[in-house]
Parts: sequence; C-alpha cells; structure tokens
Amino acid sequence: MLSSTTIAAILGYVNSLGPRYMRRVRRATITSTIIVLGTDVGEQWIITEPEKGLFLPIKRRLELKPSKGFILNLKRKVEGSRILEMNQPHLERIVHFHLSKGGKEMHLYLELFGGGNIVLTDCKDKILACMKTLRVRHRTIAPGKTYKLPPRRGLMIRELDVEELYKSSSTSEKGFAAFLVSHLSLGGEVIEEALVRHSIALETPSNMIDTQTSKSILDEIDGIVSKILMGVVEPTLLQKNGTPTTLLPFRPSAAGEVKTLDTILEAGDELFFKGILPKKIGDARIAHRAPLEKKLKLISKLETQRLELMQRSSEVRSSAESLYLKTELLTEMFSDLLSATKSKEAKLLGKKYDELTVTDVNLKNKTVAFQDPRYTYRLDFSSPPISSIGKLYERAKKIERGLGNLEERIKRLKEEATMETDTKAKAIEEDVLILEPRKRRWYEKFKWTFSSDGFLIIAGRDAATNEALIKRYSLPEDIVFHADIYASPFIILRTNSEFPSDEAISEAAIFTASHSGGWKLKVAAVDVYWVKPSQLSKKAPSGEYLKRGSFMVYGKRNYIKNVRLELAVGIFSHDKQYTLMVGPFSTVNRHCQGSVVIRPGRDRKLEASKRIVNILLKQVGKERVSPSFTNYMARELLKYLPTGGLEVIGAN
Repeated sequence: MLSSTTIAAILGYVNSLGPRYMRRVRRATITSTIIVLGTDVGEQWIITEPEKGLFLPIKRRLELKPSKGFILNLKRKVEGSRILEMNQPHLERIVHFHLSKGGKEMHLYLELFGGGNIVLTDCKDKILACMKTLRVRHRTIAPGKTYKLPPRRGLMIRELDVEELYKSSSTSEKGFAAFLVSHLSLGGEVIEEALVRHSIALETPSNMIDTQTSKSILDEIDGIVSKILMGVVEPTLLQKNGTPTTLLPFRPSAAGEVKTLDTILEAGDELFFKGILPKKIGDARIAHRAPLEKKLKLISKLETQRLELMQRSSEVRSSAESLYLKTELLTEMFSDLLSATKSKEAKLLGKKYDELTVTDVNLKNKTVAFQDPRYTYRLDFSSPPISSIGKLYERAKKIERGLGNLEERIKRLKEEATMETDTKAKAIEEDVLILEPRKRRWYEKFKWTFSSDGFLIIAGRDAATNEALIKRYSLPEDIVFHADIYASPFIILRTNSEFPSDEAISEAAIFTASHSGGWKLKVAAVDVYWVKPSQLSKKAPSGEYLKRGSFMVYGKRNYIKNVRLELAVGIFSHDKQYTLMVGPFSTVNRHCQGSVVIRPGRDRKLEASKRIVNILLKQVGKERVSPSFTNYMARELLKYLPTGGLEVIGAN
C-alpha cells in the first residue's frame, strides 16, 4: 500500500507535466484501471490499483482491455475532458480530478483506501457513476447521492496547536507514535522517521514527551512533508528478500533492506511490476485453487469408496456363483435343517457337506452359517437354496449399479476439475499481459507494408486517415493508387525520388485492390489505377460535394487490370522488435518470418486473426506463449486487415 505522502509525491510529478486532458480510460486487469492523461510533454499513463495506490509505468505497460460495465460508462463520460485541477484532499489517500467536458464540469475521485473505489460526480458532487456502492455511517456512495469525502483521520501538520497537542499527550499512555498517527492526517512512516531522527523509541509513552520535544518532532514532520510537496524526494523501495513491498518518498534512517532509485516513476514501476502484480497473480491462483483442492479431496474420497464397492461387488457375485455350483449340497443341508430337532442341532454343527462346513444354526430365525475354503455365508434355510442365491445376485447387481453411479460422479468431477484448472489458470493468465513499450513508426497509424525491393506502401484506415495521408504525408514524387470500385482507400507508394520497379507497382496495386470494397463483396479481382499526387484535388465539380477522405482525380489514369484480391500475414522485425505485417504474399515472403495467405471469405475476423497468429507463432517456434499474448497480437492484427470476412488459405 502506498502512503498518503508517497501519493503526494507521485501527484506532484504528474502536476509538473502539465496535465491537460483525460485521453483514455481502460481496464487493464480485473481490478486495475488505466487512465491516460494528455500532458504538455506527451501522454502519461496512470495505473490505479484499489487499496494499493497509483503508479506511473515507464519501462512496461499493461495491455489495455476492452472496456465494459462501470469502466465503459466512465470512459464515455470522461474521455476527452479537460483537466482543470488535480489534487489530494487533506493529504488523504484520495486523488481528485476537476474536469470539464462539453461546457459541464465534473469531479472524479480515486479512493485508494479500504476496498478502493472510483467515483464520478457532477459539478455539485451528485454521484453520476461509481465502481462500488457503499453505505456506512458517515456517507453513502451510490448513483444519485451526494458525494462526501470520508471523515478526516486527523489534522494537517500546520493545523495543529502544539500546546493543545501537548495537553492531550500529557494525559495519554499511548505510545507517542500511535498518538501522533491518531491526530495527524499522515501515514505512520513519516512520524516514525521523525521519531527515529530524534532517537525516540516508537513505543515511548506520550506523557513522557515534553513540550519542547513535541514541538521539535512536529517541526521535523513538517520539514519531511514540505520537502515531499515541493518535489524534493529520494524514492526508496523497502524490500523483503529482494522483492519490493512498498515505496517511500524519502530514505528512512532505520533502513533495513532498501533500494534507492533516481525517480519516483522508476520506483513505482518496479514496485508494481515486481512486487504488487506478481503477488496479486499469486493470490488469485491460491484463491482459485482453494475450491479446486476441495473438489480434488472429494474425488480422492470417492475413489476409495469406489475401490471398496468394487471389492464388495466382486465378493458377493463370486460367492453367488460359487453357491450356484453347490445347489445340490445346499438342498441337502437345508433339508436336514428343516427336519432337525433341537436334540439334533448339536449334531449339525461342524457337519460337512463336501467342502461346505456348518458353523452356526439358528432354528428360531431359520438361518444357517457355513463356510467353504474361500467365504463364510449365512442364508435363510426356510426357502429353497436357489431363492437365497438369487438374492445374492440381486445384491451384487445393486452394488454394481451404485458403483456405476459413483464412477459417473467421479468422471464428472474430474472433468469439472480439469476444466476449472484450465479455465481459471487461463483467466488469470489472460487478465494480465505486460508489454514492453515499442516505439511505433509514423506510418503505423496507417495500414502499411513494404514492396519486395523496400518501398514503403501506406493506406488510410478510414476517411480521416485517408484525408490525412494525401494532404499531410504524400510527397510530389510519390505514386497514388486507387481501386476502380466503391470504398477504396487512397494508397501511397513512397518512391524516395526513385522510379519504382514493375514489381513494386504490382504489389502496391494488390495492396490497393485487397483493401478496397471488393474484399467485402468477395470479388476475385478489380481494376486499379495510379496517378501522381498533383492529380488529386478537393475541389469538386459545381453542384457536387466531396465527403471527407474523398478526392477528385484529374488527368490520365494508369490502369492495371484484373488485380487479384489476396494478402498474406507475417512477423516483421523492426530493430529486433517484432510486429505483424499484412501485404501481398511476395512482400511478406521477402521481409517476414512465417506467412499465412488470406483471401475474401466468410470467416469472422477475430477468430481468423487468432488462428493466423497461432499458425505464425508455431512457424517461428514460439507456440508456447501465453493465451493473453496471442489474443493481444490477434487484436493488433485486426487493425491491418481489410474490411469484411476472410478465408485462411494456408501457411507457407
């Protein structure tokens, strides 16, 4: 958990960047929310983790997940809003954003204590949305209610009256550290540090601290806090066996295992990704494992019962079969017993009927016990032997039916346990994906590929990027391609003042045809033409209007007839960093590791993308990656595929 002063140090850094806009709000894990701010110096990511605090990742990133539920609602309301102010009320573990959007002001509160919460209110603090509802004595958090800050834990250091504090402490038997924590709006780490610097034990009774010492300690606390608020920090990680456990904005005097870093960003990044996140994943695995362990214990118990039933079933059936073969002997024995008198009873005990020996007779209940070399039996001799043997068979069948039901239950439980193990492990795995930031090239905002001989080919993704591509990125020496069909993007072949080869022109034409409306219509081929950028104009003929992303083409058009619609996907290397490239098969085959050919078809793009990524990873020997990485790459691939369904033709 981050202390209030550590949060103050982090907010001080963010405010120094000049936060201007709330760019994005996304879910990152089951509990983590990502807020991306637009600042004077670029984007700044903030990871908010309930109960733990907020962190500013610099070396690693969490994958942004599709928003849903509360986060989707929050995204719609605050994305694009202007940040008027960002502060920390009363130095509590709360971050407050004062926002403005569409002429309306809002307040966003990140509560980083208890179970954690995110609350959005209007300008009058009426709650518009909240991550969790809460009803306690002092306040209610629920849509439509008025938001109130939680009761203050204590006073700010400069709000304290030293004389009044001394009067209270002189009658208190509390340790002085605990006494100050109960009176100040501060975490214990600053108070502990001030006491250590004055060589005062934390448990020293409050009534043993004189006025002068109290004032000196309060001045020390004020000095520590003032430095932090001015941005003078010495970020220090407290560690246990090399794993970071918490972050302080100063180096503690009574330091145990600590690590000092240059910036609060580096320290927060290391704490989150090496301490908090691994522990969170481990705790989730343990929590998911508990009900599974219970199920596995039940399976073990039922397996023992199954073995016992199998043995009993085998014994009963075997004894019935054995007796069936001795029906004549039993008939003789039962006849003797029925005609026996009390005086003759003793004579029957121990009597042998071949290998059957009588061991006990109960004339009153009309039962006889006897044994053979394998089993001991007790039967009712008042009915024919075949009737008693039939009852044994029925008993064996009943046991076997119970055994069958038990085996079905065990099978079902094992299947559930396997599914639970796979599903929950996958859920944890998929929920967290750490990404190393990759510097994207300028052209990656468009659809792009390279010709076999290295010329860059770029296409607009939509009307806006189509317009920007021609207006801002085309050079006079470039060649512009367009398909002679509805919904075709403009595509640029960046020539670098060289005349491109016929192969490059052909590949650019295939790229153009494949990203046209012909793909969605599932046509096999379309005509493509190319012109120079100077032949494009936004000036429409009189009485006509050009939509965004559309241009008039004047002058000669150089046609390439019957260009086929077909693309390939491969893994492309950018300075030892990898991404996916979509282009004609010849370009992908030349520049990429692995390749999968696609054509217009009926397969849904997301499912097909996952299949393509799995094929590519297998081709390069990386099939054993986490499902979360596969899903991330599949979603990345979606950005570069043509509009419409597709068919995966095969791998090369």
